[in-house]
Amino acid sequence: MSREVDALDHASEPAALVHPPVAHGSPQLDEGRAGLPAPVVALLEATRDVVLFGRDGEGSPVGWPMRTLAVRDGAMVFTTYAASAKVRHLRRDQRVCVLISSSSSEGTSWASISGLARVAHPTPAELDELFGGSSSDERVPTWMAGSVRQRLAEGKRVLLEISSLRCQGVEVARWT
Repeated sequence: MSREVDALDHASEPAALVHPPVAHGSPQLDEGRAGLPAPVVALLEATRDVVLFGRDGEGSPVGWPMRTLAVRDGAMVFTTYAASAKVRHLRRDQRVCVLISSSSSEGTSWASISGLARVAHPTPAELDELFGGSSSDERVPTWMAGSVRQRLAEGKRVLLEISSLRCQGVEVARWT
């Protein structure tokens, strides 16, 4: 489906979208998608904003705030600029961790998910799947989703696909 940018440790192509997202930043999640436990799927429904952690050029941990673009069978998908330091770091060391957190009056829920990053350029068909409709997330204007799609098509942006997902912890804490 995607054209791989670099020869990371992924020999096979990613699986097709199980349920294509309606719009940028608004994936439709089902229990068990991407092999994630139901509480993690619920967290991703509550918030698309996560922190992606990797390692910089010296091997030190570094984190980047990200917005989840989609969740496919076996992968969480993000987008970023092709020339970013993040992409350079992830090409060097594909091991990552994604931290998801959501707070409400009932407490704070979080999950830590580790996996492997793959940098890829989307195909035209994949762009249609990912950006087929208008944004249903009011925080992402339609013009912005269109701009991201255009930059992906031009090769200025790339997809970050995080696969081999392993959930390291899910917790709901109640604050008193």
